[in-house]
Amino acid sequence: MVKGLRRRMLIVLAVAMSMVFGTPLVVGATGRNGPSHGHGTNHGRYHVEFVRQQVGQADITQITGPNGEQVFSFSGSGTLSGDLQGTTFGAGSVGLVSDEVESGATAGVSVWTITASPCGTGSLAVFAAGPFGTDAPTSWQIAAGGGTGDLVDMQGGGTSTTSPDGSATWVGDIRCS
Repeated sequence: MVKGLRRRMLIVLAVAMSMVFGTPLVVGATGRNGPSHGHGTNHGRYHVEFVRQQVGQADITQITGPNGEQVFSFSGSGTLSGDLQGTTFGAGSVGLVSDEVESGATAGVSVWTITASPCGTGSLAVFAAGPFGTDAPTSWQIAAGGGTGDLVDMQGGGTSTTSPDGSATWVGDIRCS
C-alpha cells in the first residue's frame, strides 16, 4: 500500500511539474517577418514550441485532507534549450479531489532567465494552470510587467500537453516589443 502510494505520488508530481514548468525543444521561432536573427531587435509575433528538462530532484510536500483529498506542493529547477535557452525555477501545487490521478487541477509560477532568440535576453515570470492529467492541456502566460532586460515588454502564452513519459510540449506565441 505504501509502495503504491509513493509511486502514485511520484507520477503525479512528475506530470504536474512538466505541465507547470515546461520543457524546451523549440522547433523554431517564426514570425510574420520569418525566422529571427539577432537579439533584442525584432518586433513582432513569433510562434514557439519548446520542452523543459528537470535538473536534480524536486522538493515535494504532500498534505492529505480529512476526506482523502490530497494536495502536493513542489518546487524545482530546469534548463531550456532551443529558441529559449536558459534556466527555470518555479513552484506549484496539484490538488486531487479523489484517489484517481486524472481528477484534479494544477497551477504554478516560475521564473525563466533566458535568451529568446527572436527577442533578446532577460528574465520572465510565467504562470501556468489547468486540469490535471496526462492528456489535459495546461494554459501558460507570461505575466504582464514580469520581464527584465530585453524581455521587459515581452508578451505571450499558449498551451502545454504532457505525454505519459512525463515530457511536456509547450506551444504558443510570443511578442517582442
